[in-house]
Amino acid sequence: MLAEPFYGHYLTVMNKVIAAPECGDQALCLTWQEDGELVLRCQPEQWMQLTKLQQQGALKHEALHLVLGHVWRRHHYYDLVIFDCAADLVVNQYLRQEQICPPMVTLASINAWLSTLGLPPLDPFLGVDDYYQALLPLRSQLVQSMPELGHNPTSPDSGRLWHQSWQAISQQGDAILKLQQSQWQQHALNAAHRVGEVGCGDLPQELREQLAEIEARMKAQINWRRLLRLFAHNARKTKLKNTLRRPSKRYGTVPGIQVQPLQRILVAVDTSGSVSATQLSQFFDEIYWIWRTGAEIIIVECDVDIQCQYHYRGEPISEVSGRGGTDFNAPIKLANQLRVDALIYFTDGEAAAPIEHPRMPLLWLLHNPAHDRVTAHLAPSGRVLTMTA
Repeated sequence: MLAEPFYGHYLTVMNKVIAAPECGDQALCLTWQEDGELVLRCQPEQWMQLTKLQQQGALKHEALHLVLGHVWRRHHYYDLVIFDCAADLVVNQYLRQEQICPPMVTLASINAWLSTLGLPPLDPFLGVDDYYQALLPLRSQLVQSMPELGHNPTSPDSGRLWHQSWQAISQQGDAILKLQQSQWQQHALNAAHRVGEVGCGDLPQELREQLAEIEARMKAQINWRRLLRLFAHNARKTKLKNTLRRPSKRYGTVPGIQVQPLQRILVAVDTSGSVSATQLSQFFDEIYWIWRTGAEIIIVECDVDIQCQYHYRGEPISEVSGRGGTDFNAPIKLANQLRVDALIYFTDGEAAAPIEHPRMPLLWLLHNPAHDRVTAHLAPSGRVLTMTA
């Protein structure tokens, strides 16, 4: 938290477990937990053999794999040995030399090996795809020549799978992986905002650009503050807010208060089989920004019926319930019973128009390339806004 504040804040939200046979001979590894969360596992025997700076480097190493999205991309690659090598080449360049934990693969060691073959060195701070494509044709020679890749004399073409513990993560399905990646991207932005410009000042330019790209990609498509003021202005609940930043120095009191409406909104998320992982990820990105306006959010995940209901607390969602057909009536009926101020329905619109009539303003957030076709039958029940891809 003191030496590397961004990474310290980023990892505070992660579950951590001591004693981890899944890590093999590594001090740390990332795995998938049965409750649907990522967990950072520590092998205490290997951990205690590291210096304090190497321990910081090991934590930073795992955090960077998450920030850069390597965890969720590994299963797309054919040669996992080369991918693991390429991914470590990327993240280890952000570590100081004294933070490197042998026998990690580094750009210096790879370039030294390439020079023995008379080949040009690899450029620094390339992406994992660039390093993967550069090293794949040299796979056999690389595995036999680099001790860091776990050369086995009895099996010359084998190699070390540095991130085999990620295998369970990649088996969760695209929808869950998309939501989980969005979750950890949001954690990265929260950490950057928490430590501010000063805390992020030591981050390399390449990583700051990566965070800027994530923020631009996850930025709300809609001005929720303005829309909710117009859309659900008859809020029944209120809260008091101090009008000054600090109390009066003379009296020690806050001279003024402000009454603010607190909107209670039911947000329905279409989790039917026709909704893709990308669409679900964008739905929950927007829900986060609605919550940031100060509204009380009740989420229902639904397909032909309501599958899950809970209060949203600003925490990203790692999995959803449903994946069946689609029926719009159950959430509208529930909203009428709860007497919320507004109903916001995230959907692709692929279902019959609802029969149930909403007794509050209804906003359809439509994510569908054929939005012109499906907008017509939703418009009579509420306002329709189209989300871009």
